[in-house]
Amino acid sequence: MKLDALKRVMRDDLGGHLWQYPIDIFTQIISPRKLKQGVKSFYREDFEFSVDALRPFFTNTCPVIAEKLADLKQFGWPADGSEEWNYNEPFAKLLSRVTEECHAALDQVEVQPGYTGIIVSRHNRFYNKLSFVSYDHPTQDYTTGVAGQLKPNVFGGKDLDPGVTRTATRAPTKTAWWSEEGKGHTVQIDIPGEVKADWAELVAQAAIYARCLFAASPSRPFVLVITLCHKSNHVRFLLFHRSGLSATEAIDIKSDDGLSQLIRVMMTIMLWKAPHHAGLNPFTNDYEIWLPKMADGTEGVKYTIHSHLHESTTVRGRGSTVNTIHNLSSTTPQPIQPYDLRPQKPTTRGHMADADVTEDDEDDPGETKVSSWSSSAPKQEKVIGHYSMHNIELCSISTPYPALMVGALDLTTLDSKFICKGQWVDENRKHVERSFYAALQEFGRLFGTAEAVASWASLYPEDNGLISTHIYLPKENEAERYRWKLFVNQPEPAPEPRVLINLLLRTIGRSLLAAPSTSVLFEAVIHAHLGWLNGYQAGFLHRDISIGNVLYLDNTNSEKSKPFALTPGFLNASKSVEDEAAGLLLKLNAAQIANELTGLSLVAPGDEQGAEVQAAEEVQDEVKVQAGQITKEAQDLTATLSSLFGDADEMSPFGFICDGDLAKDWRELFNNFFATTPLCDRSGTFEFMSDSLLGSRADYLQAPMDDLESFFHMTVWAVLWNHYAVDSSSEREGKWRAALTGHHIVRLGATTALIQTNVTSLLVKKEGFSSIVIQAIPVLADWETSLRELRNDWGDITFTCKRKYLRDLYPDASEEDIDKLASLLLRSHWHACALKGVHQVIKIYLKHKTALNRHGNFPEVKR
Repeated sequence: MKLDALKRVMRDDLGGHLWQYPIDIFTQIISPRKLKQGVKSFYREDFEFSVDALRPFFTNTCPVIAEKLADLKQFGWPADGSEEWNYNEPFAKLLSRVTEECHAALDQVEVQPGYTGIIVSRHNRFYNKLSFVSYDHPTQDYTTGVAGQLKPNVFGGKDLDPGVTRTATRAPTKTAWWSEEGKGHTVQIDIPGEVKADWAELVAQAAIYARCLFAASPSRPFVLVITLCHKSNHVRFLLFHRSGLSATEAIDIKSDDGLSQLIRVMMTIMLWKAPHHAGLNPFTNDYEIWLPKMADGTEGVKYTIHSHLHESTTVRGRGSTVNTIHNLSSTTPQPIQPYDLRPQKPTTRGHMADADVTEDDEDDPGETKVSSWSSSAPKQEKVIGHYSMHNIELCSISTPYPALMVGALDLTTLDSKFICKGQWVDENRKHVERSFYAALQEFGRLFGTAEAVASWASLYPEDNGLISTHIYLPKENEAERYRWKLFVNQPEPAPEPRVLINLLLRTIGRSLLAAPSTSVLFEAVIHAHLGWLNGYQAGFLHRDISIGNVLYLDNTNSEKSKPFALTPGFLNASKSVEDEAAGLLLKLNAAQIANELTGLSLVAPGDEQGAEVQAAEEVQDEVKVQAGQITKEAQDLTATLSSLFGDADEMSPFGFICDGDLAKDWRELFNNFFATTPLCDRSGTFEFMSDSLLGSRADYLQAPMDDLESFFHMTVWAVLWNHYAVDSSSEREGKWRAALTGHHIVRLGATTALIQTNVTSLLVKKEGFSSIVIQAIPVLADWETSLRELRNDWGDITFTCKRKYLRDLYPDASEEDIDKLASLLLRSHWHACALKGVHQVIKIYLKHKTALNRHGNFPEVKR
């Protein structure tokens, strides 16, 4: 990927979520703090700040330091209008000198009354050995797709080796790292810096650096980057977080007041004592992690991270991380076993690790979501590993939301191995995934679903603030005052505070990409369909069917559960919906019945009553068809399930569905269908979203039909990207794989070409198609035909649920009756579509099951 293309990606990533603050507010945001007594929210006004307690000291000291440093020529500052590179070394020297002056000033007052605990001795400060160097050289590790292109002009780090410095006459003799990868190197980037002539370019480039540091420490709450616009001699401190960017207003360092402001920010940074002050997660160093041992969140237990299954590479957003964790067996951090992601293979959740791309290559349209892992690096470079925190003591856990726990948590009595997922969830949705799993748990161990143990948020140690992005953001009524309108043609959204929510799962699966046979892949997908339907019966539409949310269990899995069954509660509730819809339709059709009865004078005398009954029954029959066919679809599915499971009382599922963070409670949706605005709330992983959803307008309502189509797109992906196929596949398969990461129209063309391929032709054999593609095409072709027919039926049926159509049909009906009928009919059709869609794919699987089993494992598995 071109570096310019990645900048565009970062601009789109941040969008309109940019905020700028005066220095007094920004220094509060980054200052050590403590939550005020009795406060339950976590915005800026809810805290007491160290920087405010030191206001007299700052007011007196910063101007004195500024006066000493006012002549920028002492740092070799170039004349206005000079080239960018001329500013790198002077800017680094200025930042280093400011850092040392701040330390010296703090050293003089640390023992003064009133400052105890606020200012600590230098060796206890987090950045006690911080300095800045001019660099402008490729980093040793990199984020996927831009190897050799990341050259921070300046950076700050602890105890830096002089060999990493670029001077006017000498390039660096040592190379800097974003992470700690291997032993022996000490040059780790802590605070990147950048010099450019334009703020939009500066922010986009700085966002790439933030992306690198988030990749090095995926759990961290924020990244700080210092930037200089050399054209105007203005500095900004940029704080990247999961809700966007919070920055200082531009600081004119050639003015006395401006230089004093820069010193004030740096002085605040020198107050940092703990890792979380510097933007690191206090409960994990990405090698170890503290978990709440008991449900009340008052005690913790330490686990080791055994392997990284997924790490998001975005700056703004959920920033999901998924790890397998084990009980801590020693005090020494254990080596990480990274997920096997070769450059041409996608990761979980649909993120693809691409091969290295030079500046002459075409842009990759799928690069808006990429993995931070790659093994395609040149020998002298390594992909970003993890930030060095081995010598930092982790803090014991504390959680403000015991109610978020799924069950009665006690890790001392549970298994020693879990999946631990962390993500920054929208404040308004922080309880959704917990509710999703809690609803499933009410039914017991449900077939095809993951078993959740706990869900929790955490508090920062000492300051008691929630680990969230609230403090970096303005309140909604302040948004326009602090909005930074930097990027053109971007929306101006409201602030979106996010909370770090952790989820512990007992069910540990493997990626569908590692399925050892076509049979295992499709059986896992079928079982996951039933898990999805279990979630639907529990009241939730999943809305994010993706390659990372559907996993398979190998045959060593000993977990057993009852085979899938439709729950009486769901069926009874559905029947009530149908009955209510039918009753309302009969009421609205009363005029039609009366009109038909006016012709009964032609009926033989004495038979008027029978004719009236017959006319009413005909309307009732028509009403039952209009109201839905849930009972019929349920009966058909139940009959087919007996062919799938036989008479087994218990069995081990081959596949399951997980991740309910984007799920929607359809009960809540339909209970307030026209009181809210549900039509704009769409979600998913774009590689797997339905064509209708991707191409929709704002009035589109995401529905079961979309999840069913996502299963199909996910399975096509799993077939083409199967680990045992990608190294020995045809050229056409390579083109199809590339198309899956692009626009949905391109994806549609590739999918159509795939399923229309004649697997028996000599050309296919000559091209060397992989075995999984040849075996899967007949199943996928039948499945696509079935979905197309279901989508057509869905479109016809949902049209009849629209209020405009119903008003035209029943012009005399009240608005209340029309709204109620539209909601009842649509809910009935949702249920029928969910049942029918799952039923159809099971029938297709059973049709091909014998042929799939005959193939056995891929030859590569046996080797």
